[in-house]
Amino acid sequence: MATASRPPSRIPTLPLLVLLPWASAAWAADASPKIVNGEAESGHPAVVSLGADFGSQRFSLCTGSIITTRIILTAAHCGADIPPEIIASAGRAYLGDRIDDPLYELRLNDMVLHPGYVPLQSGVGGQISENDFAVVILAEDSPVVPIPINWEPVTEDDVGREMLSVGYGASSGNGNGSGTKRSVTLVMTDYDEQFLFTNANRNPTEGNICSGDSGGPQLLQDAQGEWVQWAVHSWGYEGCGGLSASTRTDIGGDWLMEQIEAVHGSTDLCEVRGLYGDDICDEACEADPDCLPPLAALPGLNGTGFGDGSGGCSTGPARPSMLLVLLGLLGFWPRRRR
Repeated sequence: MATASRPPSRIPTLPLLVLLPWASAAWAADASPKIVNGEAESGHPAVVSLGADFGSQRFSLCTGSIITTRIILTAAHCGADIPPEIIASAGRAYLGDRIDDPLYELRLNDMVLHPGYVPLQSGVGGQISENDFAVVILAEDSPVVPIPINWEPVTEDDVGREMLSVGYGASSGNGNGSGTKRSVTLVMTDYDEQFLFTNANRNPTEGNICSGDSGGPQLLQDAQGEWVQWAVHSWGYEGCGGLSASTRTDIGGDWLMEQIEAVHGSTDLCEVRGLYGDDICDEACEADPDCLPPLAALPGLNGTGFGDGSGGCSTGPARPSMLLVLLGLLGFWPRRRR
């Protein structure tokens, strides 16, 4: 598959705009249905606005994605210059379609930047960013199911895939329209050791991410229909057209797992995503107690759904176990997550 040449880590001139956490009001009353040439998004409840309330103004500074019950994944440049005490005292995660009327408002406890984070520096002799990851630690449990992360390496076979970007950023290159959740379909036109790249002119609506979408997820729908996060929105050309780049989640896998263990004391991804004990069977989670146990593990069964004769009485043809009949009548069969 033909691909565009991959940008080097240093180039003479960088006419780029880092997708900064804009210190401007979130114009939440703007109903413009775009990211840039995107559309309003009412799904993906684990995508959140990261911002704060200051007096009568509510700000949407960046976007993030809830990846465990207590952790939000976002971009390092969203909080690199914000003191931790401000994050803990004023920072909020807003869940819902619009930050002026959120479904939930979650308090923040801390923010941890990737130790290998290198900021982007525009201009002559500039530097492309590296490891643009941060995790925000929630002060309370998330009320929504977290987004799963892609841990597998990106390959040439992935170039050309259509992905979905979601964020609360501006709906135009002039910076207006942030505070409303929007989505846009992007085509992955190339990748390198840090980023997934997309060119706006290759996307179905010529859409792109913009200021305030920083830290949001770039998603790919897997064969089971589940949306999985493959990258974190990082930077793009000034004006929100042309090239944009999102940092690959697979390159931050080891560090992310360290943060998950530090917060939860576990690396069981099903456990930290809150998938146990929710009355839904997650077949990918081997230890999910909500899944029906193997028939052989049920009393009086031999794994076929019939008694094994060990009760000692009948020597005639085996009959369906009354236990299975009762379980079905009582609605014991588990629901499976779709």
